[in-house]
Amino acid sequence: MKSGRSGARVIGNGDSTDRCSRSQIAAVLAVVIAMVQPGRAAEPASPRHELSGGAVRVTVEPRRFGMRIELDGIPFSRGSELVVTTPPWTPHFYVGPTSEAVAGARLEPTTGGTRLRIEHRGEDAFVGNETLTLSSDGRTLEQDFEGRFLRDGEALIQWRMAAIDAALVSGRTYTASGSTKAGGKRERVPVSPQQEGSDKATLAKGFSSLRIESRIGPIQIEVESPQPLVFNDARASKWVNPDEAYFWFGDLGTRIRRDRPVRYRVTYRFPSLEMGGAEARRATARAGVVRVGAAQTTEWLGPPRLVPRPKEVTWREEEAVISDLSTLKIEGPDADAAADALRAGWRERMPAAVEAPRDVPVPLSRVRLLRDAEAAGGRAEGYALDVSPTAIVARAVDEAGLLHAVRTLRQMTRVASDGTLRVRCGQVVDWPSLRFRGVHLFTGGRGPELHLRLVRNVLGALKMNQLVLECEYIRWDSHPEIHHPRYGMPKGDVRRILKACRQERIEVTPLINTLGHCQWIFETGHHEELAEDPQAKFAYCVTNPATYEFIFPIFEEALELFRPRFLHIGHDEFADRGRVPYRPESRKFTIEELLMRDTLKLHGWLKERGVRVMMWGDMLLAKGEAPDACNARSVESARRLREQLPDDVLITDWHYAGAPAREFTSLRTFAEAGHEVVAATWNRPMNIVEFARAAFDAGALGLLQTTWAGYSLDDESFANELHQYAAYVLAADAAWNADRPPPADVADPSWRFLDLMGLSSLKAGNAPGWMAELGDAFNLTRAASDARGWFGFGPAGDLSALPAGDLWLGGVRFRVAEGRQSSVIALHGKLAGDLRLPGEVAVDLNGASCTKLVILQATNFRGAAAAKVGDYELELEDGSKRSIELRYGRNIVAYDDLTAVPDAPVVWQGRTTSGARVALRALVWTVDEHSRSIQRLTMRSSGAGPSVLVFAITGLSEDEASEAGEVAEPPALKRPLNRPRLN
Repeated sequence: MKSGRSGARVIGNGDSTDRCSRSQIAAVLAVVIAMVQPGRAAEPASPRHELSGGAVRVTVEPRRFGMRIELDGIPFSRGSELVVTTPPWTPHFYVGPTSEAVAGARLEPTTGGTRLRIEHRGEDAFVGNETLTLSSDGRTLEQDFEGRFLRDGEALIQWRMAAIDAALVSGRTYTASGSTKAGGKRERVPVSPQQEGSDKATLAKGFSSLRIESRIGPIQIEVESPQPLVFNDARASKWVNPDEAYFWFGDLGTRIRRDRPVRYRVTYRFPSLEMGGAEARRATARAGVVRVGAAQTTEWLGPPRLVPRPKEVTWREEEAVISDLSTLKIEGPDADAAADALRAGWRERMPAAVEAPRDVPVPLSRVRLLRDAEAAGGRAEGYALDVSPTAIVARAVDEAGLLHAVRTLRQMTRVASDGTLRVRCGQVVDWPSLRFRGVHLFTGGRGPELHLRLVRNVLGALKMNQLVLECEYIRWDSHPEIHHPRYGMPKGDVRRILKACRQERIEVTPLINTLGHCQWIFETGHHEELAEDPQAKFAYCVTNPATYEFIFPIFEEALELFRPRFLHIGHDEFADRGRVPYRPESRKFTIEELLMRDTLKLHGWLKERGVRVMMWGDMLLAKGEAPDACNARSVESARRLREQLPDDVLITDWHYAGAPAREFTSLRTFAEAGHEVVAATWNRPMNIVEFARAAFDAGALGLLQTTWAGYSLDDESFANELHQYAAYVLAADAAWNADRPPPADVADPSWRFLDLMGLSSLKAGNAPGWMAELGDAFNLTRAASDARGWFGFGPAGDLSALPAGDLWLGGVRFRVAEGRQSSVIALHGKLAGDLRLPGEVAVDLNGASCTKLVILQATNFRGAAAAKVGDYELELEDGSKRSIELRYGRNIVAYDDLTAVPDAPVVWQGRTTSGARVALRALVWTVDEHSRSIQRLTMRSSGAGPSVLVFAITGLSEDEASEAGEVAEPPALKRPLNRPRLN
């Protein structure tokens, strides 16, 4: 499966970038909301229909959203997906709703509301007619569907009708009538995710009526269908992404035939909702202000947290001090590249320190970078570091090892409050567990700046050494007619990426999709004669000689441009869409024969030119040979294909299920067939760490972290799919430490990715300031005393794990109240239940001055993307005001939502007593360039679903730090209560 491409698998189975400021990069994220990039024409709008009635809104868009339902702005269903496929899951006849289905839908008024008619058509294989009818008062939504398979044989239909939002129903009671499970009994929706496949995960099945006592009132779902529908906990599914939290409602799988259609009739009955909700009360309080000499620090609050984690490390409490970089000797025979990288890294990342030499008693005087055949046990790419207060010695077998030592040194360095560089002393011995550690990326038609930043700041910094660059949309000289206006990248931009990769010692392999996923050939309306199925325009025709007259000139250009050892030819999901075989000449061959015929032809052409083939492995595996991505027609067919495949073909074996390492048996299957093999992962943490472990156990070559975020790495792709790019950090650690990967339920490297990319709003620094004493303003305890406490989650789901006292969180000092007393300012929200929380809290800050406010915050429940949940307003001493909106997913998120958000950086992570991971974020609000006195801070709720929660407030006076030239630092090397900052 490739996200954003063909498939769906669901439940139950010196360049300009170096000068780019954070504000410029962060502006990328705002593009997503506007969906228009400044200075460029907007992309064609995606088709969309909306039905509104009372406080209910139903939107229908193409997959990946499908049908979404909001109740007074609160998500009820976060999406739907309809899949019609061939057991065991390939090829797909329909995955929707498609853009064509939504664009062709008809919206029409009815006597009592609005109706939307949608026709779902999958080529000549499937047709489904769906009708949605919403009453004018929003109390009733009716969904009628009939679907038919039009070919001989049978297909499988799976329909997630609703992804019911966990915030609305978790911990609430429900009753299922006519159910084979939970029939008529009053049950409770679990608060904690239930293990996939367990009896507890299926909450109800085969019911005629499901009533859920949601947080905003009773919701009833009535079903008329011969197919049993299910209400299932999908939160722990191996197919669900970590940023999703929903309960599945729909059909997990029904077989259909030409003479056996499927019919569903579902009626949703919603509670009466008042638009906007009731007026909430207001509260006022006076805060004490505790002034501190160090309100923010770069001091090590514990050992540096290095990524990837080194194999062996011993820390010492001293630091090596660099007072004048210009006089520091960095030397070593045959180590020019490493020396240049270290000098440039220190200079670029800490310019203020370099420009302000200081007198120190014993400064660092020498850095030696040495080649040593015995370093790190003589392992390739391994290194040994010894850092003392006066000298640094790095030893490595090869150049790559010295560069890795330099990258580690950069993570061991901070800028002190006196302007000097400080390198933590200690000894490190380290080496990679896997030889191939890579990322798969797309090119893009909007410039290479993001590519360059990822290569230099992330891939190189985290010791990755491979990039598979999917590049079929390059502007090819031999075929200018297929140039795509958004996706097409000029060769000059590609050369800039290649140059950056050479500097980071990253090998680049071009990927050009051939055989299947060939939309790039046909997308501009050309070369339809080369398509195997001219309707689907997905696979090219293997039996047409003109196909290769088209492909090989592009291959020639790619070899000239990249000079690669390998060329990745794709070849995944070849028969996934359309009729294969379809052309008369092709019908003489089976799918298996067409696949091998094409593979051998491309292999022979490339081998003549000294280039090896890399390809995906799914068409060479059959059901049962791996957890997923097994697209051969049978075990016998898969075995024959593997036997015919030349031994020098490198297999990128992609599997994206969050399965245990023991289930990834295909790595050994390919190795036993004589092939080098790389484990190809996606963004699910369990998938990454378990597949990495399996790769190590199987002796595989390495790991490739794939990215499926559209066909172009550009502003919108990056912002929409930030979680995919953030997964690179975990992948780098898992590949480097494949013999001991981090636990999947612990790892959350998103904060490090934001730091590396310069996106986090919380910058490392040193500043005096103050902490607010908010005792009078607190109105809720974060430690529940009984099952009704903490918004109905009780002691198992509260935030009692957050320590109390003066804490260093993310390098900022906060005063956090004891959890069993009033310790949170909680604002009104519709999901808060019966709590009479204020809609507004005004806190008098008595003229405390600062340049920035840092607010430790969260929401209690997840909200709709970009929905306003509240705002803060400052009244300054001169009577002027400053305000900032709080929008979900932009600068505030729920404490159980671990999504990477640049303007809501994670500063504390912990676990509830039930084991769920939780986190608090910092809102960094710039008041002014110069300290301003604040009379009052007013916090307001917007009346949306989630409640704004404030735990602590700290003011930073950065201008005072600049004027003083030095800030008092906290006691050194205290045990951390937070994640350390990356300077």
